[in-house]
Amino acid sequence: MEDEVLGGMEGCPVLLPLVQYLMEYMETNSRVAEEHNTAKRLPPQRSYASDSPVTTEISVLAMHHIYSDEKKQCITGFAAQLGLQGLYLYGKPGRVIIEGPSRDVREYEHEIRRLKWSKCVVLGRVSEGTIPTCSFDGFHKVLTLDELLSRMPTEELRKILMRPFSQCV
Repeated sequence: MEDEVLGGMEGCPVLLPLVQYLMEYMETNSRVAEEHNTAKRLPPQRSYASDSPVTTEISVLAMHHIYSDEKKQCITGFAAQLGLQGLYLYGKPGRVIIEGPSRDVREYEHEIRRLKWSKCVVLGRVSEGTIPTCSFDGFHKVLTLDELLSRMPTEELRKILMRPFSQCV
């Protein structure tokens, strides 16, 4: 597009710099706006310096569906920003299993539930004691509900995962 616009401006020496400036301005502002939109969706980095032990928690979130690329980016972006681990299942039904320090898990739940959803609920939570207990290695996508069930570290989590929406926390 730039070549088409600038190519037709050869006979207009006064307008050429103006058109170049406007094109650079639009490109810069769209990039800044995109970065701003992504940044405003991410929760702030948290650091907990405390003498009290940090409790690890696993939370099971259920969504009617997860199809939106923006929501997928938020699901993985929030987890990365907060240093959380777990599993997620896109499609219908949508599920997110998230593990980490209790305060960060609750912050993650809050941020995810703030997005516009058809339905998004916390099906349940399990406390796993104090850090560094980890049931998951990273934050990974699974392809089916059966695979998600098979990767649950406890029977209690499998039961929570299968609860209907009406029995949420």
